[in-house]
Parts: sequence; structure tokens; C-alpha cells
Amino acid sequence: MKKLLLCMCFLFSMQLKLQAQVEHGILRTTPEELSQGFNLDGSWKFYWRTTINQYQSGLVGLPQEIDVPGNWNQHGLPDTGYGLFVLQIMGPQMNGQELAVIVESISNNYRIYADGVLLNEVGKFDSIPAQSQGDYHPEVVRFTPASDTVELAIEISNYHYREGGINFSIRLGTLQTIAAQFHSGMILDSFITGALLLMFFYFLAYYVIRPSDTTALWFSLLCLVAAFRIITTGEIIIRQLDICIPWEWMFKIELISIILIPLFGGLYLYRLLEQYQYRKIVVFTAILTILVALGAFFLNSYYASYIIPFFRFYALAQLLFLLYMVGRSAIFKTSPWARLATVGFAFVFVFGVNDILYSKGIIHTQYLLPVGILVYVFIQAIVLTKKFAGSFNEVEQLSSKLQAINRSQEHIIDQRTAELENYNAIKSKIFTIISHDLRSPIATLSSVLSLAEESDDKTVGELRTYFKGIKRSVDNLNLTIENLLSWSQSQINGITINATVVDLNKEVDSVISLYSLVALQKEISLMHKINAHFEVQFDKAHLNLILRNIISNSLKFTNLSGSITLTASEPEAGFVKLCISDNGIGIHHEKVDQLFNPMVHYTSYGTMNEKGTGLGLMLCKEYIERNGGRITIESSIGMGTKVCLWLPKVSQ
Repeated sequence: MKKLLLCMCFLFSMQLKLQAQVEHGILRTTPEELSQGFNLDGSWKFYWRTTINQYQSGLVGLPQEIDVPGNWNQHGLPDTGYGLFVLQIMGPQMNGQELAVIVESISNNYRIYADGVLLNEVGKFDSIPAQSQGDYHPEVVRFTPASDTVELAIEISNYHYREGGINFSIRLGTLQTIAAQFHSGMILDSFITGALLLMFFYFLAYYVIRPSDTTALWFSLLCLVAAFRIITTGEIIIRQLDICIPWEWMFKIELISIILIPLFGGLYLYRLLEQYQYRKIVVFTAILTILVALGAFFLNSYYASYIIPFFRFYALAQLLFLLYMVGRSAIFKTSPWARLATVGFAFVFVFGVNDILYSKGIIHTQYLLPVGILVYVFIQAIVLTKKFAGSFNEVEQLSSKLQAINRSQEHIIDQRTAELENYNAIKSKIFTIISHDLRSPIATLSSVLSLAEESDDKTVGELRTYFKGIKRSVDNLNLTIENLLSWSQSQINGITINATVVDLNKEVDSVISLYSLVALQKEISLMHKINAHFEVQFDKAHLNLILRNIISNSLKFTNLSGSITLTASEPEAGFVKLCISDNGIGIHHEKVDQLFNPMVHYTSYGTMNEKGTGLGLMLCKEYIERNGGRITIESSIGMGTKVCLWLPKVSQ
């Protein structure tokens, strides 16, 4: 901020280094001053309601002294009328030297003379209001003094503006110096205008692409009205390009643009800094500004010009409010863009105040607002670019997150699809078991019962033979139903483990006792050779179902007079190894892996045509693994099968 203030002070010092040297309508100059150029500021002689012809004829009264720049209204004269400004310039070596003056806008038209010779006319000067025509057209007016003294005279008439007179400094110097300064001003104004128009189209296009962000809209409109302001002030580019536009319309463009600059600038800062607590103030100033702009548009130039003095105070109040808003935002860091916005606005505020004071004649600098606006626009362009870049980065991050979510969703969908396929497989397996494996033993049971009911001549011994078969079918059916229910529940709801300390010896004895009758009927030796006492950490119901399935399978696939033996040992720490071995028909080693595949419905018939479901071993594998154990099967055709259970041992 300190550097910013020093820079501003330097700019002001550059503008103030050559001040008024005119006194009582006389100016004394030097060749050095002419070579550098300087302003003809000071007190000129002024003759009210006097033309150059009357002045040359001596038909004039005593002149007044009026400050230039200034207007005759400040000396008690009417707003409208005409008069003659006269200045005598004296300096050595002026004779025959080609000089020039830069004449900016004069209210409201003028003719300029050097030693009574007409040099230039802008608009149409006339003492009759109806024949007078206003215009603004800054120009370099050249002349060559015939001696070391030259008299400049400017006829001015005003009937279309609230003030009459020379409102801006007239600059004098050599033709080369003045032309170079004028062209430099033209180049600067053209550059600023071009930059502002580029900014307007760029940010307007951004708004069209993303209409939800009105920051770009207000900034683009600010650039547009600032560009209109610049082309209608200073060197007035619109006139230098010979664009045919009536003076009154040019004046209204200038007036309306300066009215709208604080409006769009305020809306831009309000939206950028998100100072929504000031919404009512912003809305009120916007409505009031629009009403003022409409008044300037519909009123004629004379009455519209009276808006300017009141608008200066209103614009100053707007600037102070905006300064408070951006300053507060910078202090409390309510927005990441607050500091840059404050720096840019400081230029506009200082140069805007300068223009207000300069237009009132309080200070003698020049209009600096175009430079301030250019600095402000570039700073704000950096702010918006950073903001838009941040938005694009957020979009990219959101896009990456969305892609990650999509990938996650695809993974979830794949999981759900696999689960659905698994459920469909479960459903198909259940239907298969119900339609084939359960219906067959129930049909057999029904047939035996019907036969017993219809055959009155059957002896008790014959019926007992049937009932033995019925019991085997019922026992097998009971285990099948229990397996089916347990397996279905585990597939759909998961397996619930309730591990306790289980006496393995007692559990084995209980299951052997349960199947002793079946073993007796097939003359199979079913026994255990467990000499030591073992305790395991296991779900008792799960262990019971596992033993029942494995022993039931061994009984199915063991021939008459075969044997089934249960043994237990501790081959590794933390586990008890329980093996159920039979000398039955066995199974090919390539088929062993299919016994545990839920997608393969593998079953075979026992030695007495007992039918299995294929569920038992799968259920055994799920239960034993969920309880922290494992299961292995060794089998070969004609040699029998050995199923080993590795059960977690109770920790000591």
C-alpha cells in the first residue's frame, strides 16, 4: 500500500509541475518552456457578448478576468450566451517559429484566432441561439507568430450546456512537441479503449458459457461503459475517427457512461466479494442509478447537463461505500480476492476523486480516470482469471471424484451382480433339490405307506422290513432338510457363530450313537479310536451338523460289511485333527474339488442307491472355515475316502 501511495503522489507531481503562468491576460514565456509545452492556465481577459469583429473595431467595454480552465457562470454571468477570451503571449524567438496549441472541448462551440486570423472553428459559433450549433472536437491548432508577441482570441457561444467557457486547459508549445503530446494521448486512449473492449468481449463470452456466474457479466459491462467514456472524453476518439454522430448524442453517451461506471463496478465487487449483507444498499443504488441514466437519456442536453453536479456527490458517495466494502472485506478476509480488489479499487477511487475535483476547477491536473480504470481492469482481470482457474480446478477435482465414484459404483454394481447371480444360483439349487432330491424320498415314503395300508395280508415281519427302509429314508430326508435350511440361511443372511468349549469326545459319541442303527443295517463297523480327551473352540450346533453330514456320507458310500473309523490327534499347535476314514467306493480325485463348488451340483448314488444333495460338504466347509478351522478330503476309486477336520483347540 505504501508503494501504491508513493506512485500516486508521483503521478500527481508530474501533472502539477507546470502550473498557470497567465496573469491579467498576459503570458511571458521562454524558448525552453515552448519546447516542452505548458498549459495556458490563469486569468484571461473576457469580453461578454462580444465578437472578434467588435473587439477589433474597438467597440468593447472593460474586460473581465476569468480563470482558464473555468466558466463564465462563476462570475455572475448567465449560463447561455457568447463572449470573447483574449490572451497576449510574449516571448523571445517566437517570430517565425511554428507553434501550436491543443484545444480540447469548449462549451459549446468556438472559433480560435491568432492576431485576428481565424485558425479553426468547432461547431458553429453564432450570437443567435437558433443558429448556434454545439460540438466537441479536440485538435492541434498550428500558427506562426509574425513577431515575438501574438494575441490568441477565442470566440465562444453556448446555448446547449449548463456552463459556458473554456472548461479544459489549453496547451501551448512548438508544433513538434504539441503534436507528439496529442498523438501520445490518442495512442494511450486507443490502447485503453481496445483493451477494455477485448475485456468486454472475453468476459461476456465467459458469461454466455456460464450464465450462473454474474461476476463476469458485471465486469464485462463495466469494461464496455468505461470504453464508451474514454472515446467521448479527452482526445475524443469518436471524433478523431470522423464518426458522424450529433454532439448531443455524443454528450449523452459520455454522461450515461460515467453514470453507469459506479453501478457496474459496485455490482461486480458485490458479487465477487460476496458481500450479500449489503444487498439492500446495492439494490437501492442500482435502481437510483438507472433512474438517473434514464433521465440523462430522455432530457435534452441543456437540462441533462444539470445532472452532472448532483451526480458528482452521488458518485463520491458510491465510491466511499465501495471503498468501505472492499476495505472491510480485505481486513476481515471475507474473500480470497479482497486484497487484490482493494488495490485495484484504490486506483479508481483516487483517480475518480481527482476527476471530480478537476472538473470543479479545485485542482489543476487532468482527467486520470482512464488510466485508473485501465489499471483497475487489469488487476480485476487477474482476479477473475484466478477465480475462473480455481473454478476450473474445482471442476477437474469434482470430475476426478465423479470418475472415482463411477468406478466405485461400477465395482459395487459388479458386486451386486455377482451377489444376484449367487442368489439365482442358490434359488436354482434349492429348486433342484426340492424337485429331485426331496421329492424322491417323500414319494418312496408315500408308496411304502400306501402299500402297508392296502396289503391286509402282510405279516408284521414283512412290514418291519419296509419300515426299516422308511426309517433310513426319513433320517436321510431329515438331514437333507436341515442342510437345506442351514445352507440357504447362510447364503442369504450369513453365518452366525456362537463358539463355545465343546467336548469333542462326547460330540463324536453322540453322532455315532445316532447313526449306529443305520450302520448295523448295512453291517458297517462304525467306531472311533480316540484315546485322548480333546476340547475344541467351536459352535456346537455347527460341529454336530458337520459330523452328521460326513458320517452320513461315509455310510452312504461304504459297502456292506465295510468300516468307518474316527481318529483324533494334535499334529500342530492350536488344532485338533479329527479324521473320518472309510473303505467305501471312493471318488475320483478330479471330482474332489467339485464337492466344494457352490456353482456345481455334484451328487452321486450310494451303495444302496441312497441319493445325496451335494449340499452337505459345502455346508461343512463354510461352517468349519467360519469357526477358524479347515477341511481336507483324500479319496480314490475303490480305496475309500478320508475326510479330516482341523478344529481350533481350546487355548490353555
